[in-house]
Amino acid sequence: MEHLHVVLCRGLIRTRLIGARCLLPLLVAQRLRHRFPLRNVSRPLITAQKQQTQQRSRGTSSSMDQQQQQQQPAPSVPPPEFLDPSVLARWIKERGSGGGGGAGGSSFAVVDVRDDDEVLGGNIPGARHIVARTVADKPESVVQTLGAVDNVVFHCRLSQVRGPRSAIAYKRALAAQGEIDKQQVWILRGGFERWQALYRADKDLTENYDEELWKDYH
Repeated sequence: MEHLHVVLCRGLIRTRLIGARCLLPLLVAQRLRHRFPLRNVSRPLITAQKQQTQQRSRGTSSSMDQQQQQQQPAPSVPPPEFLDPSVLARWIKERGSGGGGGAGGSSFAVVDVRDDDEVLGGNIPGARHIVARTVADKPESVVQTLGAVDNVVFHCRLSQVRGPRSAIAYKRALAAQGEIDKQQVWILRGGFERWQALYRADKDLTENYDEELWKDYH
């Protein structure tokens, strides 16, 4: 009987120990829950997550607005007209290469958009050398430079690509500034290649002419 009593006592103690082990995590979790309520922790976290989401949505909408502004189409303008070399030659003869005035007393400016190496063979007297990429990238600054004249004449070597593109970019910048009706924009027909073929021997109409560079085109 005494042996049976010892066995029963040991079994009871073991059962209590096992029960205590099972209850211990629950007691610890309950005490932690009272000390650190979940509601007080979760609310700031949720609030912070909402703020981050709102900031991201605002940043996304702001970037989308900027992209939409950048993707706005350029103002639609009528294509520039071509100017015959004889008309420009008459303007230069009448008013000088400084562009004091063209037919009817209006002022003019010639814009040579050829590359730097191309102008070595000669140029129209008084022409402003502004390469085509500058006109394309910063047409507004070109408008500010030439805004005081009545006529702006663009040309490249042939006036087939760079000259027309520069003239259109310039007209769009004029339209964007609300000054499209203040200037007449022209493209010199045939470009400098035709100009030098007509007026290379006239020092009033062609300067810095290099015969060697053009001998293959005569």
